[in-house]
Amino acid sequence: MIFSIKFISMPSYAFRLKAVEMSFASKLNFESLSMFASFIFYLLTGIILFIVLGLNGFNFIHIGILAILNVIAAYGLFKKRGWSLWVVTILFFLNISFSAFNLYYFFGSNIFLDLSLTVFIILTVIFTICVAAKRDFLTG
Repeated sequence: MIFSIKFISMPSYAFRLKAVEMSFASKLNFESLSMFASFIFYLLTGIILFIVLGLNGFNFIHIGILAILNVIAAYGLFKKRGWSLWVVTILFFLNISFSAFNLYYFFGSNIFLDLSLTVFIILTVIFTICVAAKRDFLTG
């Protein structure tokens, strides 16, 4: 016979196979959970700032610049680029000054705005420290 066909008993092999579940962070190839959290933070910050920019009729160009820089920082952290440390450092000063100014100007008028800006300042400091501490994961 020219063709030799073998039939394999599939049900017996199918029961021996085990599914291996990978976490979402390992699928994205992040060695450090803090770097993954920093990536998510800067990405969400950029998206939220774009939403705020759209809700205000695109009148406040500084919010758009902050949104673009946050998305660029998130991209750099995702791709593990060395320049993302510099963008995160610049964003540290820009985000802190933007939030502190708005907190000072609108303090007491809206408690939700006060709390969210305070949390944003704290998270900006935490994630900047995380990126600076884990800068060895970033490549040139």
